[in-house]
Formats: sequence, C-alpha cells, structure tokens
Amino acid sequence: MTRNLSTMGSNPNRRVDFGIISKDETINYTLRIWIDNEATSEEASGKTFKGKLRVVSTQPVGEKVASVLLVDSSNNINTTDPEQTFITGENPNNYILYSGKLWRAVSIVPSDNSVKLVTEWNISSVRYNSSDSPLYEGSYIEEWLNDTTVDGFLGNLRNYERFIKLDSKWNTTMMSDASKQPSTTIVGDASHDELNSIYGIKPTLNLKSNVIVTGGDGTKENPFQLAIQ
Repeated sequence: MTRNLSTMGSNPNRRVDFGIISKDETINYTLRIWIDNEATSEEASGKTFKGKLRVVSTQPVGEKVASVLLVDSSNNINTTDPEQTFITGENPNNYILYSGKLWRAVSIVPSDNSVKLVTEWNISSVRYNSSDSPLYEGSYIEEWLNDTTVDGFLGNLRNYERFIKLDSKWNTTMMSDASKQPSTTIVGDASHDELNSIYGIKPTLNLKSNVIVTGGDGTKENPFQLAIQ
C-alpha cells in the first residue's frame, strides 16, 4: 500500500504507519522521496536530504486480556464456535502469570469477554474421590478446587473473588454428557476404576472481563501479568 505524507511544514513529526506487530513478525517498509516537479535546477541540484525515522513500540499495558489476545495474529483465533473463540496457533502468545502459577489462555467467551485459562503444569496430585462415587459433586476434587483456605486451590489464588468468574458453568461429567452444573473450577469426570488413583491436576478457570495486562508479551519467557481495572 502506497501512502503519501503531506508537506512537512512547521511540524516535522509525520506518522508513516501504526498497528500491532506480533512476536517474531517482520513488516518491511520502502521509503521513496521525489523532488517537486516545479523545483528549479538551482533549488534541486547539489542538495542533500537528511531525515530520521523513529519507531515507537509499547507493550499492551492497560488493555483487557481478551482484547490483547484477540489482536495478536500469532494466536490464530478460531471463531467457528459461537459460544467460545478459541486460540489455536502453533506457538501462540497466550502465557499468563497469575498467583505464581503459569497459565495458558485457551479461549474467550464472546458474550462477556471472559477468558478461559488452564495451568501449564500439574499443580497438585489429588484422588478424584472415594471408590464408590464417580460424581463431581461432593468429590475430593471439588472440595480441593473450591477450598478457600491455605490448603485449597482457591485459597492460594490472589484476590480470586475479583479476578475469577465464580458463577461459571462447567461440564462436570463425561464429555458425552451435555449436562452442566455451576462450579468455580473443574477437571472433569473419571471412571470407577480410577477414582482412588492419584493424578496430576491442571485446574481451569474463567478470568473476569475487566482483568487487564500490566506487563509481559505473552510468551513463555515473558508471560502476561495481570491486574484489575
């Protein structure tokens, strides 16, 4: 695309372009300068042009998490599902540091711009439940995930009431069952022969829409940092 800059006049600051550039992305520009066709030989001959190009870059500090994720082309946003907008890039910039834990943003809910996170690593090992009950309700997992003491999952999250949607609804049964129940966090169901086994847990949660980015670029080495607007 060719763009013409107006006469320099008394203001030497002219913006050539602006936008968002993703990590490892390159944008090439070609700058061409022409002599005014009305310039005389005396005005144009033997003259030297000197100029300076300035590049100003900023991280998306102060922007809402959903907005930052949606505009990054590395995240390969998938909008085929009307209920969730998924991040499906091969190397997306969706790493988030919250409460000392590294998370991945996996989707955005268009209806309220909340952001679904899942921990990058297992953060605990807990039995799902006793051997006679495969239900999530009343299970050891439900108790641990929603425990607000220092021994529980919620109790170790920073200001969880302000950061997390506590009224989210999750599928608490096998994926073949479409029923949903209200819950703060969820890891899914288990078969009867696995109930007493201990497995690593990767909790998931929904960030509220007013959570903003205060630093980072979304990479694993420099994950986004969060605050409440």
